[in-house]
Amino acid sequence: MRIENMEERWIIRPLHNFLYQLIKNLISKKRVKGMADFITLDEIVHEIRESRLEIDIDEILSNLLKLEAWEYINVTNNGATLEIRLEEGA
Repeated sequence: MRIENMEERWIIRPLHNFLYQLIKNLISKKRVKGMADFITLDEIVHEIRESRLEIDIDEILSNLLKLEAWEYINVTNNGATLEIRLEEGA
């Protein structure tokens, strides 16, 4: 993961690697606590905002689609938000 400071904006490349690691970390924290084996889009956005990273929601969604197409994650719409799970064996 490479982080650059360009015009006072932090850019993380490649973003899909960062998101995958973030998803894995958030899900593993929930599993340790005995909670659900998925996270929501809101949790991802909250974590990114807490880190003070300026990543647009469209960029997040685009990279989630890439990860789903590559079969690293499974994204389902529960009506209110997106639920993100790790694919088995990923």
